[in-house]
Amino acid sequence: MVKKFLLAVAVGAPVAVMTIKHFTSLPWGNDLDALCPGYKNTDLTGHDGLDNLLCKVINIFTHAINDPLGQIISWLLLGLFASVLAIWGVEGSRVKANLLLSSLALWGMAANLFTLSAVMFGLWLPAYYFCYGDDNSNIPNYGIPSARSTAVLVAVVVGFIFPSLAMLLFPDLGDAPWSHTQTIIVALWQLAPLVVMPIYVFSTSTFACMEEPLDPRIGREGRERRRVADQKSGVETVHLVLAFANAVLYYIMIFRASGRGLFNWETLVDAWTLHSGKLTILSIEQRGHIDATHFFLVDLLVAWAGVGFWALLESGLVGVFILVVGTIFTGPGAGVSLYAAYRESHVQDNDRLVVKKNE
Repeated sequence: MVKKFLLAVAVGAPVAVMTIKHFTSLPWGNDLDALCPGYKNTDLTGHDGLDNLLCKVINIFTHAINDPLGQIISWLLLGLFASVLAIWGVEGSRVKANLLLSSLALWGMAANLFTLSAVMFGLWLPAYYFCYGDDNSNIPNYGIPSARSTAVLVAVVVGFIFPSLAMLLFPDLGDAPWSHTQTIIVALWQLAPLVVMPIYVFSTSTFACMEEPLDPRIGREGRERRRVADQKSGVETVHLVLAFANAVLYYIMIFRASGRGLFNWETLVDAWTLHSGKLTILSIEQRGHIDATHFFLVDLLVAWAGVGFWALLESGLVGVFILVVGTIFTGPGAGVSLYAAYRESHVQDNDRLVVKKNE
């Protein structure tokens, strides 16, 4: 446990702290915060403290979603979020997973509160290696019943992807941006991770009842190998389905960006550098769009880098290579899911399975 856990803490904690510090020190962030509470239909609960927090969150999301470039980055970020959420769900459903790692709703809510990038680097990676340690050669420890892996996919799709679609498609539905309806959708989306867990639990029970027992005539070793093969196939299916969905999304976003004249290096550099101070006479609304788009872009890239660090610790340079190549050709979310599917072929490799005869 020691080496990778210490590496995860030594690298992850500073990155998480620096990322959050960067987000909280954005040059125009205070302008948006000063407008809360009661800004653009964000007086939702009647409690000043909670409404003020919701206002800040809603400000970031609505300014990004209602910005031409910000909306594209929002799609890619939430696609990546779905892939990461599936990884968290799968790794938290394995035989050896502890209570903390299996608390998918907790991880999802933490990501919404502290950003996906900070949680991936600063919290989840140390928690993962605290649970699993350095050695992943013990295949039974990484077992995951097919009912659980299928339930992870259903929970992510129904509990996270569907609400995300409702939120991201809103600007294209003809209703006015900043309307009370959009505010409510964005606010409710923040609670989506709480919905994921009940769906996962219900789906696990449902799919477990549908599983057929293995044929006892094939012998104990044969059953164990069949079980491992089925479990590996189930996890790979989860990641490959999300990889396909993210790849389709990626090319749709490229097409949309090209149509808007945004598919170029200069646009991304401007978003990353906040236009390098080139824009001086701006309204608060314009500043909000720039800040929010930058916020989501940084979160997207740092969260992806967090998965890259995990790939390096788990699979070495080969894993990083697969992640990078997958990302180039299919987008960040698909690249992450493709790496996770590749990793599963090693984690539950039947050729490494040792079945003890005397058990």
